[in-house]
Amino acid sequence: MVKKPEVEASVHLLKTLPENFNKVATGVMSFQLRKNDRDYKLNDILVLQEYVGSVHDEDQYTGRQFVCRVNCILTEDDGLQQNYVLLNISKIHLFGNRAGLRYETKL
Repeated sequence: MVKKPEVEASVHLLKTLPENFNKVATGVMSFQLRKNDRDYKLNDILVLQEYVGSVHDEDQYTGRQFVCRVNCILTEDDGLQQNYVLLNISKIHLFGNRAGLRYETKL
Protein backbone atom coordinates (compact mmCIF):
# COMPACT_ATOMS: atom_id res chain seq x y z
CA MET A 1 0.00 0.00 0.00
CA VAL A 2 1.41 3.41 -0.95
CA LYS A 3 1.28 5.91 1.89
CA LYS A 4 -0.15 9.40 1.33
CA PRO A 5 2.23 12.40 1.41
CA GLU A 6 3.10 13.84 4.80
CA VAL A 7 3.63 17.55 5.43
CA GLU A 8 6.76 17.40 7.59
CA ALA A 9 9.97 15.63 6.64
CA SER A 10 12.36 13.91 9.01
CA VAL A 11 16.08 13.50 8.37
CA HIS A 12 17.54 9.99 8.72
CA LEU A 13 21.31 9.36 8.85
CA LEU A 14 21.86 5.86 7.46
CA LYS A 15 24.90 3.60 7.29
CA THR A 16 25.32 2.40 3.71
CA LEU A 17 27.84 -0.20 2.52
CA PRO A 18 30.14 0.88 -0.35
CA GLU A 19 28.60 -1.40 -3.00
CA ASN A 20 25.09 -0.02 -2.35
CA PHE A 21 26.35 3.54 -1.88
CA ASN A 22 28.01 3.48 -5.32
CA LYS A 23 24.89 2.07 -6.99
CA VAL A 24 22.76 4.88 -5.57
CA ALA A 25 25.36 7.57 -6.31
CA THR A 26 25.64 6.50 -9.97
CA GLY A 27 21.87 6.22 -10.43
CA VAL A 28 21.87 2.44 -10.95
CA MET A 29 19.75 1.91 -7.82
CA SER A 30 16.86 4.23 -6.97
CA PHE A 31 15.58 2.39 -3.91
CA GLN A 32 16.54 1.33 -0.40
CA LEU A 33 15.28 -1.82 1.34
CA ARG A 34 15.33 -1.00 5.05
CA LYS A 35 14.03 -2.27 8.34
CA ASN A 36 11.24 0.12 9.30
CA ASP A 37 12.68 1.01 12.70
CA ARG A 38 12.50 4.76 11.98
CA ASP A 39 8.87 5.17 10.86
CA TYR A 40 9.84 6.38 7.38
CA LYS A 41 7.38 8.75 5.68
CA LEU A 42 7.01 10.22 2.22
CA ASN A 43 9.27 13.23 1.63
CA ASP A 44 11.64 12.20 4.44
CA ILE A 45 15.28 13.02 3.80
CA LEU A 46 17.82 10.18 3.81
CA VAL A 47 21.49 10.97 4.31
CA LEU A 48 23.26 7.84 3.10
CA GLN A 49 26.70 7.72 4.73
CA GLU A 50 29.23 5.35 3.18
CA TYR A 51 30.15 2.92 5.94
CA VAL A 52 33.02 0.44 5.85
CA GLY A 53 32.54 -1.33 9.19
CA SER A 54 33.92 -0.85 12.65
CA VAL A 55 37.43 -1.07 14.04
CA HIS A 56 37.95 -1.46 17.80
CA ASP A 57 34.20 -0.92 18.33
CA GLU A 58 34.30 2.42 16.50
CA ASP A 59 32.25 3.01 13.33
CA GLN A 60 34.34 3.77 10.25
CA TYR A 61 32.95 6.06 7.52
CA THR A 62 34.60 7.20 4.29
CA GLY A 63 33.18 10.72 4.57
CA ARG A 64 31.12 10.34 1.39
CA GLN A 65 27.43 11.16 1.79
CA PHE A 66 24.47 11.13 -0.54
CA VAL A 67 21.29 13.06 0.24
CA CYS A 68 17.98 11.89 -1.17
CA ARG A 69 14.22 12.19 -0.69
CA VAL A 70 11.68 9.38 -0.20
CA ASN A 71 9.19 9.43 -3.11
CA CYS A 72 7.24 6.22 -2.47
CA ILE A 73 7.07 3.58 0.27
CA LEU A 74 6.10 -0.06 -0.14
CA THR A 75 5.22 -2.02 3.01
CA GLU A 76 4.08 -5.45 4.16
CA ASP A 77 0.68 -4.59 2.61
CA ASP A 78 2.53 -4.74 -0.72
CA GLY A 79 4.07 -8.16 -0.01
CA LEU A 80 7.23 -7.26 1.89
CA GLN A 81 8.30 -9.01 5.08
CA GLN A 82 6.80 -7.46 8.21
CA ASN A 83 8.73 -4.43 9.58
CA TYR A 84 10.56 -3.82 6.27
CA VAL A 85 9.98 -1.09 3.70
CA LEU A 86 11.12 -0.49 0.14
CA LEU A 87 11.84 3.22 -0.29
CA ASN A 88 11.91 4.76 -3.77
CA ILE A 89 14.43 7.62 -3.56
CA SER A 90 15.76 10.51 -5.66
CA LYS A 91 18.82 12.70 -5.20
CA ILE A 92 18.11 16.21 -3.93
CA HIS A 93 19.76 19.51 -3.10
CA LEU A 94 19.18 20.74 0.46
CA PHE A 95 18.75 24.34 1.42
CA GLY A 96 18.34 25.62 4.98
CA ASN A 97 18.76 23.61 8.16
CA ARG A 98 17.13 20.60 9.78
CA ALA A 99 14.51 22.72 11.52
CA GLY A 100 13.34 24.34 8.27
CA LEU A 101 14.02 21.94 5.42
CA ARG A 102 13.45 23.10 1.90
CA TYR A 103 14.55 20.98 -0.99
CA GLU A 104 14.33 20.64 -4.75
CA THR A 105 14.75 17.55 -6.87
CA LYS A 106 17.89 17.46 -8.98
CA LEU A 107 17.07 16.88 -12.64
